[in-house]
Amino acid sequence: VAMQPGMPQGAGKANGTAIVTLPGNPVSALVSFEVFVRPALRAAMGLPSPLRPRRTAVLTEDLTSPGGKRQFRRGVFDAAAGTVTTYGPPASHHLRWLASANCLLEIPEDVTAIAAGEQVSLWDLSSGGHP
Repeated sequence: VAMQPGMPQGAGKANGTAIVTLPGNPVSALVSFEVFVRPALRAAMGLPSPLRPRRTAVLTEDLTSPGGKRQFRRGVFDAAAGTVTTYGPPASHHLRWLASANCLLEIPEDVTAIAAGEQVSLWDLSSGGHP
C-alpha cells in the first residue's frame, strides 16, 4: 500500500475465514488499523459513524512528506486555537509520541511540503469516532 507508515499489509481468506495482516511496527499497525480495519468493523457493527472525525487545522510548522505516498503523521490538535503541530519523528517505530498524540495528519501522496500557516487535514483520535 502506498502509504507511510503502513506499507506492508494484506487481507484475504484462509479456509473461509477473513484475515487481515498488519505491519509489524507499532505506529504502522495503528495507522493501518485506523485506515482499513476500524471503519470496516464499525460499519459491520451498524454504527452510524464508522470513520474518525475529519478536521482541518492550521499547521504550526513546516513539514515535508515523501512524494507518491499518502503519509500519516502523529500530531497534537488544539481545537480551541484551530492549530495542529506534528509530534515526534515520522518513523514508524517511534511509539512514545503516538501515546500522547490526539490526531493523525493526513498528507496526500501528491504533496511533498506544507508550510506553517497552511491548512492541513487531520483525523481526530480524541473522540470515539463520532462527528
